Amino acid sequence: MIEIRDPVHGFIELHDDEAEIVDTQVFQRLRRVHQLAMAYLVYPGATHTRFDHSLGVRHVAACIGERLDLREDELRSLRLAALLHDVGHGPFSHVSEYVLAQVNRAVARERGIEEVHEAIGMEIIRGTLFEGERTLTASDVEGIEGILMGVPGEQPNSGKMRNIRRDIVSGPLDADKLDYLLRDSHYAGVQYGVYDLQRLMQSFRPVDDPDGVQSYLAVAEEDVPAVDQYIIALHNMRGQVYRHRVRRIADAMLQRAILLSIEDGNKEARRLYEYRPQDTAYLQRYLECDDYELTRLILAGPDGPGKQLMARLRDRRLAKEVFREPLDECGDEFFAEIVHKKYQRREGFADLEGEIANRCSLRSASVFVDFLPGKTIRGNEPGVDPEEITVVAEGGQRKAYDDVSDLFRHRIPLAVRDRLCVYVLVDEADQESQQALSRKMRERVKEAIAEYGAENEGMRKESQDDSAANRKP
Repeated sequence: MIEIRDPVHGFIELHDDEAEIVDTQVFQRLRRVHQLAMAYLVYPGATHTRFDHSLGVRHVAACIGERLDLREDELRSLRLAALLHDVGHGPFSHVSEYVLAQVNRAVARERGIEEVHEAIGMEIIRGTLFEGERTLTASDVEGIEGILMGVPGEQPNSGKMRNIRRDIVSGPLDADKLDYLLRDSHYAGVQYGVYDLQRLMQSFRPVDDPDGVQSYLAVAEEDVPAVDQYIIALHNMRGQVYRHRVRRIADAMLQRAILLSIEDGNKEARRLYEYRPQDTAYLQRYLECDDYELTRLILAGPDGPGKQLMARLRDRRLAKEVFREPLDECGDEFFAEIVHKKYQRREGFADLEGEIANRCSLRSASVFVDFLPGKTIRGNEPGVDPEEITVVAEGGQRKAYDDVSDLFRHRIPLAVRDRLCVYVLVDEADQESQQALSRKMRERVKEAIAEYGAENEGMRKESQDDSAANRKP
Protein backbone atom coordinates (compact mmCIF):
# COMPACT_ATOMS: atom_id res chain seq x y z
CA MET A 1 0.00 0.00 0.00
CA ILE A 2 1.23 3.48 -0.87
CA GLU A 3 -0.14 6.93 -0.09
CA ILE A 4 -0.37 9.88 -2.46
CA ARG A 5 -1.11 13.37 -1.18
CA ASP A 6 -3.95 14.94 -3.14
CA PRO A 7 -5.07 18.58 -2.80
CA VAL A 8 -8.75 17.61 -3.06
CA HIS A 9 -9.11 14.39 -1.04
CA GLY A 10 -6.09 14.49 1.26
CA PHE A 11 -4.26 11.15 1.21
CA ILE A 12 -5.19 8.62 -1.48
CA GLU A 13 -4.20 5.03 -0.78
CA LEU A 14 -3.28 2.70 -3.63
CA HIS A 15 -2.78 -1.06 -3.43
CA ASP A 16 0.60 -2.25 -4.65
CA ASP A 17 -0.82 -3.66 -7.92
CA GLU A 18 -2.61 -0.36 -8.57
CA ALA A 19 0.63 1.51 -7.93
CA GLU A 20 2.30 -0.70 -10.56
CA ILE A 21 -0.37 0.35 -13.07
CA VAL A 22 0.12 4.02 -12.19
CA ASP A 23 3.85 3.64 -12.82
CA THR A 24 3.38 2.33 -16.37
CA GLN A 25 4.10 4.63 -19.32
CA VAL A 26 0.50 4.17 -20.41
CA PHE A 27 -0.83 5.73 -17.22
CA GLN A 28 1.94 8.30 -16.75
CA ARG A 29 0.98 9.77 -20.13
CA LEU A 30 -2.17 11.10 -18.46
CA ARG A 31 0.03 13.64 -16.63
CA ARG A 32 0.41 15.34 -20.01
CA VAL A 33 -3.29 15.46 -20.92
CA HIS A 34 -5.08 18.45 -19.41
CA GLN A 35 -8.40 17.74 -17.73
CA LEU A 36 -10.07 20.85 -19.15
CA ALA A 37 -8.14 21.20 -22.42
CA MET A 38 -7.16 24.89 -22.78
CA ALA A 39 -9.41 26.21 -20.01
CA TYR A 40 -6.19 27.57 -18.47
CA LEU A 41 -6.43 30.38 -21.04
CA VAL A 42 -9.24 31.81 -18.91
CA TYR A 43 -8.60 30.11 -15.54
CA PRO A 44 -4.78 30.11 -15.20
CA GLY A 45 -4.82 27.55 -12.40
CA ALA A 46 -6.79 24.97 -14.41
CA THR A 47 -3.68 23.06 -15.49
CA HIS A 48 -4.65 19.84 -13.69
CA THR A 49 -4.62 16.61 -15.66
CA ARG A 50 -6.38 13.33 -16.34
CA PHE A 51 -3.73 11.75 -14.10
CA ASP A 52 -4.87 13.65 -10.99
CA HIS A 53 -8.52 13.08 -11.84
CA SER A 54 -8.09 9.33 -12.39
CA LEU A 55 -6.52 8.93 -8.96
CA GLY A 56 -9.39 10.95 -7.46
CA VAL A 57 -12.07 8.84 -9.15
CA ARG A 58 -10.39 5.66 -7.92
CA HIS A 59 -10.37 7.08 -4.37
CA VAL A 60 -14.03 8.14 -4.36
CA ALA A 61 -15.19 4.89 -5.99
CA ALA A 62 -13.29 2.82 -3.42
CA CYS A 63 -14.81 4.82 -0.55
CA ILE A 64 -18.32 4.25 -1.91
CA GLY A 65 -17.73 0.55 -2.59
CA GLU A 66 -16.37 -0.03 0.91
CA ARG A 67 -19.30 1.80 2.46
CA LEU A 68 -21.72 -0.44 0.54
CA ASP A 69 -19.83 -3.57 1.71
CA LEU A 70 -19.10 -4.90 -1.76
CA ARG A 71 -17.25 -8.21 -1.91
CA GLU A 72 -13.47 -7.99 -2.28
CA ASP A 73 -13.55 -9.22 -5.89
CA GLU A 74 -16.20 -6.60 -6.70
CA LEU A 75 -14.15 -3.92 -4.98
CA ARG A 76 -11.06 -4.87 -6.97
CA SER A 77 -12.76 -4.55 -10.36
CA LEU A 78 -14.45 -1.33 -9.21
CA ARG A 79 -11.15 0.25 -8.14
CA LEU A 80 -9.41 -0.78 -11.36
CA ALA A 81 -12.26 0.43 -13.59
CA ALA A 82 -12.29 3.79 -11.80
CA LEU A 83 -8.51 4.12 -12.07
CA LEU A 84 -8.46 3.31 -15.80
CA HIS A 85 -11.72 4.90 -16.94
CA ASP A 86 -9.91 7.74 -18.79
CA VAL A 87 -6.87 5.84 -20.08
CA GLY A 88 -8.08 6.12 -23.70
CA HIS A 89 -8.40 9.90 -23.74
CA GLY A 90 -6.54 11.63 -26.56
CA PRO A 91 -4.70 14.96 -26.42
CA PHE A 92 -6.71 17.76 -24.82
CA SER A 93 -9.31 15.26 -23.59
CA HIS A 94 -12.80 16.00 -24.95
CA VAL A 95 -11.46 17.98 -27.91
CA SER A 96 -9.98 14.74 -29.24
CA GLU A 97 -13.31 12.95 -28.70
CA TYR A 98 -14.93 15.31 -31.19
CA VAL A 99 -12.11 14.97 -33.74
CA LEU A 100 -12.05 11.17 -33.44
CA ALA A 101 -15.82 11.11 -34.02
CA GLN A 102 -15.50 13.37 -37.07
CA VAL A 103 -12.64 11.45 -38.69
CA ASN A 104 -13.88 7.93 -37.97
CA ARG A 105 -17.58 8.01 -38.86
CA ALA A 106 -17.34 5.06 -41.26
CA VAL A 107 -15.29 2.86 -38.91
CA ALA A 108 -17.54 3.63 -35.95
CA ARG A 109 -20.69 2.89 -37.96
CA GLU A 110 -19.26 -0.32 -39.41
CA ARG A 111 -18.15 -1.68 -36.04
CA GLY A 112 -21.01 -0.29 -33.93
CA ILE A 113 -18.67 1.91 -31.88
CA GLU A 114 -20.45 4.61 -29.86
CA GLU A 115 -17.34 6.50 -28.69
CA VAL A 116 -14.00 5.91 -30.40
CA HIS A 117 -11.92 6.99 -27.39
CA GLU A 118 -13.74 4.40 -25.25
CA ALA A 119 -12.96 1.67 -27.79
CA ILE A 120 -9.30 2.73 -27.74
CA GLY A 121 -9.34 2.69 -23.95
CA MET A 122 -10.65 -0.87 -23.85
CA GLU A 123 -7.98 -2.01 -26.31
CA ILE A 124 -5.36 -0.58 -23.97
CA ILE A 125 -6.95 -2.20 -20.92
CA ARG A 126 -7.18 -5.57 -22.64
CA GLY A 127 -3.43 -5.62 -22.34
CA THR A 128 -1.89 -5.10 -25.75
CA LEU A 129 0.35 -2.36 -24.38
CA PHE A 130 0.74 -3.61 -20.83
CA GLU A 131 2.92 -6.50 -22.04
CA GLY A 132 6.04 -6.64 -19.90
CA GLU A 133 4.28 -4.51 -17.28
CA ARG A 134 1.21 -6.69 -16.91
CA THR A 135 -0.66 -6.40 -13.64
CA LEU A 136 -4.16 -7.13 -14.96
CA THR A 137 -5.47 -10.67 -15.13
CA ALA A 138 -8.05 -11.91 -17.63
CA SER A 139 -10.61 -11.76 -14.83
CA ASP A 140 -9.64 -8.16 -14.10
CA VAL A 141 -10.12 -7.16 -17.73
CA GLU A 142 -13.52 -8.85 -17.88
CA GLY A 143 -14.65 -7.08 -14.72
CA ILE A 144 -13.38 -3.68 -15.90
CA GLU A 145 -15.05 -4.04 -19.30
CA GLY A 146 -18.36 -4.98 -17.71
CA ILE A 147 -18.27 -1.80 -15.60
CA LEU A 148 -16.98 0.65 -18.21
CA MET A 149 -18.81 -0.62 -21.29
CA GLY A 150 -21.92 -2.01 -19.59
CA VAL A 151 -24.40 -4.61 -20.78
CA PRO A 152 -27.06 -3.51 -23.31
CA GLY A 153 -30.67 -3.71 -22.10
CA GLU A 154 -33.09 -6.17 -23.65
CA GLN A 155 -35.55 -3.54 -24.87
CA PRO A 156 -34.78 -1.40 -27.98
CA ASN A 157 -33.28 2.00 -27.08
CA SER A 158 -33.11 1.01 -23.42
CA GLY A 159 -29.42 1.86 -23.18
CA LYS A 160 -26.98 0.05 -20.90
CA MET A 161 -28.33 -1.90 -17.94
CA ARG A 162 -27.56 -0.37 -14.57
CA ASN A 163 -25.86 -2.12 -11.67
CA ILE A 164 -24.26 -0.88 -8.47
CA ARG A 165 -20.64 -0.94 -9.68
CA ARG A 166 -21.47 0.69 -13.02
CA ASP A 167 -23.54 3.34 -11.22
CA ILE A 168 -20.56 4.13 -8.99
CA VAL A 169 -18.28 4.72 -12.00
CA SER A 170 -20.83 5.96 -14.57
CA GLY A 171 -24.22 7.02 -13.24
CA PRO A 172 -26.16 10.03 -11.98
CA LEU A 173 -24.05 10.24 -8.80
CA ASP A 174 -20.87 8.61 -10.06
CA ALA A 175 -17.35 8.97 -8.72
CA ASP A 176 -16.30 10.61 -11.99
CA LYS A 177 -18.55 13.65 -11.48
CA LEU A 178 -18.07 13.62 -7.71
CA ASP A 179 -14.33 14.06 -8.24
CA TYR A 180 -14.22 16.42 -11.21
CA LEU A 181 -16.67 18.92 -9.73
CA LEU A 182 -14.49 19.45 -6.66
CA ARG A 183 -11.22 19.16 -8.59
CA ASP A 184 -12.17 21.50 -11.44
CA SER A 185 -13.57 23.99 -8.95
CA HIS A 186 -10.39 23.86 -6.86
CA TYR A 187 -7.98 24.36 -9.76
CA ALA A 188 -10.12 26.96 -11.55
CA GLY A 189 -10.20 28.93 -8.32
CA VAL A 190 -14.01 29.08 -8.07
CA GLN A 191 -16.54 27.85 -5.51
CA TYR A 192 -19.32 26.84 -7.90
CA GLY A 193 -18.55 23.10 -7.73
CA VAL A 194 -18.36 22.75 -3.95
CA TYR A 195 -20.73 20.32 -2.23
CA ASP A 196 -20.62 17.97 0.80
CA LEU A 197 -18.91 14.86 -0.58
CA GLN A 198 -18.62 13.06 2.76
CA ARG A 199 -22.30 13.47 3.60
CA LEU A 200 -23.33 12.42 0.11
CA MET A 201 -21.24 9.23 0.29
CA GLN A 202 -22.71 8.42 3.71
CA SER A 203 -26.20 8.70 2.21
CA PHE A 204 -25.65 6.03 -0.47
CA ARG A 205 -27.67 2.81 -0.33
CA PRO A 206 -27.75 -0.23 -2.67
CA VAL A 207 -31.13 -0.96 -4.24
CA ASP A 208 -32.18 -3.88 -6.45
CA ASP A 209 -34.98 -3.97 -9.01
CA PRO A 210 -37.85 -6.25 -7.94
CA ASP A 211 -36.95 -8.59 -10.80
CA GLY A 212 -33.32 -8.62 -9.71
CA VAL A 213 -32.06 -7.67 -13.19
CA GLN A 214 -30.76 -4.19 -12.39
CA SER A 215 -29.42 -2.53 -9.26
CA TYR A 216 -28.88 1.12 -8.42
CA LEU A 217 -26.88 3.46 -6.27
CA ALA A 218 -29.59 5.18 -4.24
CA VAL A 219 -29.62 7.83 -1.49
CA ALA A 220 -31.34 7.94 1.89
CA GLU A 221 -34.38 10.23 1.92
CA GLU A 222 -33.10 12.21 4.90
CA ASP A 223 -30.02 13.21 2.85
CA VAL A 224 -31.83 14.59 -0.20
CA PRO A 225 -30.57 18.14 0.62
CA ALA A 226 -27.02 16.85 0.02
CA VAL A 227 -28.13 15.74 -3.45
CA ASP A 228 -29.74 19.14 -4.03
CA GLN A 229 -26.41 20.79 -3.26
CA TYR A 230 -24.60 18.48 -5.68
CA ILE A 231 -27.13 19.07 -8.50
CA ILE A 232 -26.84 22.84 -8.10
CA ALA A 233 -23.03 22.59 -8.07
CA LEU A 234 -23.10 20.60 -11.32
CA HIS A 235 -25.46 23.13 -12.91
CA ASN A 236 -23.35 26.12 -11.85
CA MET A 237 -20.08 24.56 -13.03
CA ARG A 238 -21.61 23.90 -16.43
CA GLY A 239 -22.68 27.50 -16.75
CA GLN A 240 -19.67 29.25 -15.24
CA VAL A 241 -16.69 27.01 -16.11
CA TYR A 242 -17.45 24.29 -18.67
CA ARG A 243 -19.43 26.64 -20.91
CA HIS A 244 -17.38 29.75 -20.26
CA ARG A 245 -17.21 31.80 -23.44
CA VAL A 246 -13.39 31.83 -23.69
CA ARG A 247 -13.18 28.11 -22.92
CA ARG A 248 -15.70 27.35 -25.71
CA ILE A 249 -13.81 29.57 -28.16
CA ALA A 250 -10.50 27.84 -27.39
CA ASP A 251 -12.11 24.40 -27.83
CA ALA A 252 -13.65 25.42 -31.16
CA MET A 253 -10.32 26.76 -32.42
CA LEU A 254 -8.44 23.67 -31.26
CA GLN A 255 -10.87 21.27 -32.91
CA ARG A 256 -10.65 23.26 -36.13
CA ALA A 257 -6.84 23.43 -35.94
CA ILE A 258 -6.58 19.62 -35.73
CA LEU A 259 -9.07 18.94 -38.54
CA LEU A 260 -7.55 21.59 -40.82
CA SER A 261 -4.03 20.33 -40.17
CA ILE A 262 -5.18 16.92 -41.43
CA GLU A 263 -6.66 18.60 -44.54
CA ASP A 264 -3.42 20.57 -44.95
CA GLY A 265 -1.54 17.29 -45.36
CA ASN A 266 -0.17 16.77 -41.86
CA LYS A 267 0.48 13.02 -42.03
CA GLU A 268 1.30 12.71 -38.33
CA ALA A 269 -2.03 14.26 -37.33
CA ARG A 270 -3.88 11.99 -39.74
CA ARG A 271 -2.11 8.87 -38.40
CA LEU A 272 -3.05 9.89 -34.86
CA TYR A 273 -6.76 10.39 -35.50
CA GLU A 274 -7.53 7.72 -38.11
CA TYR A 275 -8.40 4.89 -35.75
CA ARG A 276 -7.23 1.42 -36.79
CA PRO A 277 -8.89 -1.18 -34.55
CA GLN A 278 -6.69 -3.92 -33.10
CA ASP A 279 -3.54 -2.42 -34.57
CA THR A 280 -0.70 -2.39 -32.05
CA ALA A 281 1.36 0.10 -34.08
CA TYR A 282 -1.58 2.52 -34.09
CA LEU A 283 -2.05 2.23 -30.32
CA GLN A 284 1.65 2.76 -29.75
CA ARG A 285 1.54 5.99 -31.74
CA TYR A 286 -1.67 7.09 -30.01
CA LEU A 287 -0.08 6.62 -26.60
CA GLU A 288 2.99 8.57 -27.60
CA CYS A 289 0.85 11.63 -28.25
CA ASP A 290 -0.22 14.07 -25.54
CA ASP A 291 -1.15 17.76 -25.45
CA TYR A 292 2.42 18.91 -25.96
CA GLU A 293 3.24 16.44 -28.72
CA LEU A 294 0.06 17.30 -30.65
CA THR A 295 0.85 21.01 -30.42
CA ARG A 296 4.39 20.36 -31.62
CA LEU A 297 3.46 18.17 -34.57
CA ILE A 298 0.88 20.68 -35.84
CA LEU A 299 3.24 23.65 -35.46
CA ALA A 300 6.00 21.65 -37.16
CA GLY A 301 3.67 20.45 -39.93
CA PRO A 302 2.74 21.91 -43.32
CA ASP A 303 1.82 25.56 -43.53
CA GLY A 304 -1.88 26.23 -43.71
CA PRO A 305 -4.93 27.36 -41.70
CA GLY A 306 -4.51 24.53 -39.16
CA LYS A 307 -0.98 25.56 -38.27
CA GLN A 308 -2.01 29.21 -38.13
CA LEU A 309 -4.84 28.44 -35.72
CA MET A 310 -2.56 26.45 -33.42
CA ALA A 311 -0.08 29.35 -33.40
CA ARG A 312 -2.88 31.71 -32.41
CA LEU A 313 -3.87 29.40 -29.55
CA ARG A 314 -0.26 29.18 -28.39
CA ASP A 315 -0.10 32.98 -28.25
CA ARG A 316 -3.67 33.38 -26.91
CA ARG A 317 -4.86 35.37 -29.92
CA LEU A 318 -8.39 34.06 -29.75
CA ALA A 319 -11.47 34.50 -31.86
CA LYS A 320 -14.08 36.98 -30.60
CA GLU A 321 -17.70 36.23 -29.89
CA VAL A 322 -19.83 38.36 -32.21
CA PHE A 323 -23.18 36.61 -31.76
CA ARG A 324 -24.93 34.79 -28.91
CA GLU A 325 -28.70 34.39 -29.00
CA PRO A 326 -31.34 31.87 -27.85
CA LEU A 327 -31.87 29.41 -30.68
CA ASP A 328 -35.63 30.01 -30.73
CA GLU A 329 -34.97 33.68 -31.53
CA CYS A 330 -32.58 32.92 -34.41
CA GLY A 331 -35.05 31.37 -36.81
CA ASP A 332 -38.15 29.22 -36.97
CA GLU A 333 -38.69 25.70 -35.62
CA PHE A 334 -37.25 24.13 -38.75
CA PHE A 335 -33.98 26.05 -38.35
CA ALA A 336 -33.80 24.86 -34.75
CA GLU A 337 -34.44 21.29 -35.93
CA ILE A 338 -31.53 21.48 -38.39
CA VAL A 339 -29.20 22.80 -35.68
CA HIS A 340 -30.22 20.05 -33.25
CA LYS A 341 -29.73 17.31 -35.85
CA LYS A 342 -26.30 18.58 -36.84
CA TYR A 343 -25.25 18.79 -33.20
CA GLN A 344 -26.49 15.30 -32.36
CA ARG A 345 -24.72 13.82 -35.39
CA ARG A 346 -21.55 15.84 -34.69
CA GLU A 347 -21.66 17.07 -38.26
CA GLY A 348 -20.48 20.61 -37.56
CA PHE A 349 -21.92 23.73 -39.17
CA ALA A 350 -19.64 24.20 -42.19
CA ASP A 351 -22.47 25.31 -44.51
CA LEU A 352 -23.73 27.97 -42.08
CA GLU A 353 -20.17 29.08 -41.39
CA GLY A 354 -19.64 29.46 -45.12
CA GLU A 355 -22.77 31.60 -45.44
CA ILE A 356 -21.63 33.84 -42.58
CA ALA A 357 -18.11 34.07 -44.03
CA ASN A 358 -19.51 35.21 -47.39
CA ARG A 359 -21.62 37.86 -45.72
CA CYS A 360 -18.68 39.12 -43.65
CA SER A 361 -16.06 38.84 -46.43
CA LEU A 362 -14.05 36.33 -44.40
CA ARG A 363 -12.54 32.90 -44.99
CA SER A 364 -14.71 30.02 -43.79
CA ALA A 365 -11.86 28.89 -41.52
CA SER A 366 -12.18 32.21 -39.65
CA VAL A 367 -15.82 31.65 -38.61
CA PHE A 368 -16.93 29.26 -35.87
CA VAL A 369 -20.57 28.39 -35.19
CA ASP A 370 -21.11 26.91 -31.75
CA PHE A 371 -24.30 25.40 -30.35
CA LEU A 372 -24.92 25.22 -26.61
CA PRO A 373 -27.89 22.91 -26.01
CA GLY A 374 -30.08 23.85 -23.09
CA LYS A 375 -30.22 21.34 -20.29
CA THR A 376 -32.99 21.01 -17.74
CA ILE A 377 -31.53 21.14 -14.25
CA ARG A 378 -33.95 18.40 -13.22
CA GLY A 379 -37.43 17.36 -14.28
CA ASN A 380 -37.08 14.35 -16.58
CA GLU A 381 -39.67 11.62 -16.40
CA PRO A 382 -38.90 8.75 -13.98
CA GLY A 383 -38.17 5.43 -15.63
CA VAL A 384 -36.88 7.05 -18.82
CA ASP A 385 -33.89 9.12 -17.79
CA PRO A 386 -30.65 7.14 -17.19
CA GLU A 387 -29.73 10.00 -14.83
CA GLU A 388 -32.73 9.24 -12.60
CA ILE A 389 -31.74 9.24 -8.93
CA THR A 390 -33.44 6.73 -6.64
CA VAL A 391 -34.29 7.70 -3.05
CA VAL A 392 -34.88 5.14 -0.28
CA ALA A 393 -37.24 6.01 2.58
CA GLU A 394 -36.68 4.73 6.11
CA GLY A 395 -39.10 1.85 5.63
CA GLY A 396 -37.43 0.78 2.39
CA GLN A 397 -39.93 2.43 0.04
CA ARG A 398 -38.37 3.63 -3.22
CA LYS A 399 -39.04 7.06 -4.63
CA ALA A 400 -37.73 9.24 -7.46
CA TYR A 401 -35.50 12.10 -6.34
CA ASP A 402 -37.43 14.54 -8.55
CA ASP A 403 -40.60 13.70 -6.59
CA VAL A 404 -38.93 14.14 -3.19
CA SER A 405 -36.62 17.13 -3.50
CA ASP A 406 -38.14 20.37 -2.24
CA LEU A 407 -36.33 22.12 -5.10
CA PHE A 408 -37.49 19.91 -7.98
CA ARG A 409 -40.54 17.90 -6.90
CA HIS A 410 -43.00 20.21 -8.67
CA ARG A 411 -41.25 19.63 -12.00
CA ILE A 412 -40.48 23.31 -12.34
CA PRO A 413 -38.96 23.71 -15.83
CA LEU A 414 -35.62 25.08 -14.63
CA ALA A 415 -33.72 24.94 -17.89
CA VAL A 416 -31.00 26.77 -19.73
CA ARG A 417 -32.20 27.82 -23.20
CA ASP A 418 -30.52 26.51 -26.34
CA ARG A 419 -28.09 29.13 -27.62
CA LEU A 420 -26.36 29.69 -30.94
CA CYS A 421 -22.98 31.44 -30.84
CA VAL A 422 -20.67 32.71 -33.56
CA TYR A 423 -16.97 33.40 -33.04
CA VAL A 424 -14.81 35.19 -35.60
CA LEU A 425 -11.05 35.68 -35.93
CA VAL A 426 -10.43 39.42 -35.81
CA ASP A 427 -7.27 41.40 -35.19
CA GLU A 428 -8.59 44.87 -34.47
CA ALA A 429 -6.03 46.78 -32.41
CA ASP A 430 -8.29 48.34 -29.78
CA GLN A 431 -11.46 47.40 -27.94
CA GLU A 432 -13.55 50.14 -29.51
CA SER A 433 -12.70 48.89 -33.02
CA GLN A 434 -13.46 45.33 -31.97
CA GLN A 435 -16.87 46.35 -30.59
CA ALA A 436 -17.71 48.27 -33.77
CA LEU A 437 -16.74 45.29 -35.91
CA SER A 438 -18.73 42.95 -33.67
CA ARG A 439 -21.87 45.10 -34.06
CA LYS A 440 -21.53 45.07 -37.83
CA MET A 441 -20.91 41.31 -37.94
CA ARG A 442 -23.85 40.65 -35.63
CA GLU A 443 -26.23 42.11 -38.20
CA ARG A 444 -24.58 40.14 -40.99
CA VAL A 445 -24.84 36.93 -38.98
CA LYS A 446 -28.58 37.51 -38.62
CA GLU A 447 -28.81 38.03 -42.39
CA ALA A 448 -26.80 34.84 -43.00
CA ILE A 449 -29.11 32.82 -40.74
CA ALA A 450 -32.17 34.12 -42.60
CA GLU A 451 -30.53 33.31 -45.94
CA TYR A 452 -29.54 29.87 -44.69
CA GLY A 453 -33.15 29.15 -43.74
CA ALA A 454 -34.38 30.24 -47.17
CA GLU A 455 -31.82 28.04 -48.92
CA ASN A 456 -33.04 25.00 -47.00
CA GLU A 457 -36.69 25.26 -48.01
CA GLY A 458 -36.27 21.96 -49.84
CA MET A 459 -35.17 20.26 -46.66
CA ARG A 460 -38.13 21.84 -44.86
CA LYS A 461 -40.59 20.32 -47.35
CA GLU A 462 -38.87 16.95 -47.14
CA SER A 463 -39.08 17.05 -43.34
CA GLN A 464 -42.76 17.97 -43.46
CA ASP A 465 -43.46 15.16 -45.92
CA ASP A 466 -41.67 12.68 -43.67
CA SER A 467 -43.66 13.85 -40.67
CA ALA A 468 -46.90 13.51 -42.60
CA ALA A 469 -45.97 10.02 -43.77
CA ASN A 470 -45.20 8.97 -40.20
CA ARG A 471 -48.65 10.15 -39.08
CA LYS A 472 -50.45 7.94 -41.60
CA PRO A 473 -52.11 4.82 -40.13
